[in-house]
Amino acid sequence: MTGIRKKISVGFLCLGLMLMFSGAVSFFELNRLGRSTRELLETSSRNMELSKRMLDAVQEQNASLLEAIVLERPGFERNFNRAGEEFQSALDESVTLGEQYELDGIYEASGNYERLVANYFDDTMNTDIEWFVQMYKTTYSELTDAIKNYMVSSQHYLLTNTGHLRSNTYRAMMPGIITLCVAILMVLVFYYMLELYYTRPLVGIDRGLKGYIAGKAPFRVKTEGHDEINAIRENIETLINSGRGRQ
Repeated sequence: MTGIRKKISVGFLCLGLMLMFSGAVSFFELNRLGRSTRELLETSSRNMELSKRMLDAVQEQNASLLEAIVLERPGFERNFNRAGEEFQSALDESVTLGEQYELDGIYEASGNYERLVANYFDDTMNTDIEWFVQMYKTTYSELTDAIKNYMVSSQHYLLTNTGHLRSNTYRAMMPGIITLCVAILMVLVFYYMLELYYTRPLVGIDRGLKGYIAGKAPFRVKTEGHDEINAIRENIETLINSGRGRQ
């Protein structure tokens, strides 16, 4: 008979599977949390980088135009256009990282800036220092402010999602904690079953045998189930009864 072996093996197998399940759930949740955190930090870092590229490009355009107006240096269009291409490249990359509405302010401000500068290239406006201070500087400030606001919104997005990451951390821990509690409960139940069906009967059989050997006390031991423990008790009773019969 293999009743005890099967029961103990099944008990330990259940415990092992429960612990494996707990570890798998925790690993899956923590891996997902780590992936979400990494993506969030990478997106935020990329937004900051692109914002800086846009801001540097606009500042370079501003410096080129200022040199042309104040210092009257010819041929500034090449640097101005190159900076404009860098700005547009960074703006296009930003579209792939976030929602379109987050860039609406930059699109509007950059459109006004481009139209104002286009008038300068067309010589349709009085492009002296007064124009630069009263008209251009305002448009330029609106564009840089829009870029800075986008930069701030990226940081605000990071701070907002930090709270989500915190709640995700608790959510990642809870399945593991619940499974661990269930495993502990199973251990206690398993211990109780071993104590009830095996430890106590074996102790009772040992005491009964000692009592019979010491003083011929009746061997009266009760066991539960129909496994090896019960078979041992029955065999002992048979042996004792057969010994009495020979007497």
